[in-house]
Amino acid sequence: MAGTRFIYPDDLERMRSETRRARHGTLLVQAKRLLTIAHANSQRLVRLVNNILDMERIESGKVVFVQKRLEIRSLVEEAIEANRGFADGFGVRIRLNEASAAGDIRGDPDWLLQVVTNLLSNAVKFSPPAGEVEVAIENLRGHSYLVRDHGHGVPEDFKPRIFEKFAKPTRRTPGNSAAPASG
Repeated sequence: MAGTRFIYPDDLERMRSETRRARHGTLLVQAKRLLTIAHANSQRLVRLVNNILDMERIESGKVVFVQKRLEIRSLVEEAIEANRGFADGFGVRIRLNEASAAGDIRGDPDWLLQVVTNLLSNAVKFSPPAGEVEVAIENLRGHSYLVRDHGHGVPEDFKPRIFEKFAKPTRRTPGNSAAPASG
C-alpha cells in the first residue's frame, strides 16, 4: 500500500528508548534548575548567618580589623564585579564613573569590600528595572565613594532608624498602601 508505513518491533523499542532519553533529559534540566535555586538559597542563608555572627562580634568588641594599604579603585571594581550577576538578575547595570579617582587607603580589605558590596546590593535592589547604579570615587580630603541609584530613596520616617539592628523600611506600593520593603 502506497503511503502506509508499518511499525516493526525494533521501531517500537527505538521510540521507547528515545522517549525515555527525552524524558530523562527534561528531568535532568528540571533537576539542574532546582539544584541551582537550592544552592543559591543555601548560599544566601550562609551569608545571613555570617552577617548575624559578624554583628555579634562587632557588638561584643571581638572583631579584628586587619589594616592594610589598599588601592581604592581596585577594591570598588572588585565589588562591582562581584555584584554584576546579582544586578543582572534585577535588570540593573552597575557602572564605575570613568572620572573616579584612584589612590591608596588604609583599611581591612574584607570589611571594606563587604561595606561596598552592601551599598551596591541595596542600590540594585531598590533600582527600577533597566536602571543604573553609578559608583564614583572622589578625593575629598581623603577618598570617599558615592553610590548613586535612581530608586525611591529611603523614606523620611525611616531615616532615624536606618542603622538599627534588623530595621527594614516600609514603602508605598502602587496601590498606595504601605508594605515592607523586600530585600
